[in-house]
Amino acid sequence: MRRIVVLTLGAAMLFFLPARALAQGLTWSVPGDFSTIQLAVDGVSDGDTILVGPGTFAGALVDKSVEIKGVGGATIDSGPVHGSGLIQGFRLLAGSAGATISHLTFTADVDLGSVPSLVEIENGVTSC
Repeated sequence: MRRIVVLTLGAAMLFFLPARALAQGLTWSVPGDFSTIQLAVDGVSDGDTILVGPGTFAGALVDKSVEIKGVGGATIDSGPVHGSGLIQGFRLLAGSAGATISHLTFTADVDLGSVPSLVEIENGVTSC
């Protein structure tokens, strides 16, 4: 009887642990898992984290509640073009509520774009 309980408990843990891990979000890297931030945003799910490594990258259209975090000196030098002709580092669209963008350096010619009231950009602009 004791073996059955242990085996059943072990099987239940194997079944429920991956679902719990997915609920907390996964961590992805640019470059690494994705070659661009836009491909990463397009390929991940709400709640995931995108770590942007050292180098210069284009920003992205963000339509998910994701965390985009620079590590090791990531710089954003271009991104989506607004209808006015301004280049935006990131353009936050419907569905991006709760997204965070942090620890990135923006070059002087990049506009942060409009920020929905529920989206937070923290520690993100070191030069603009």
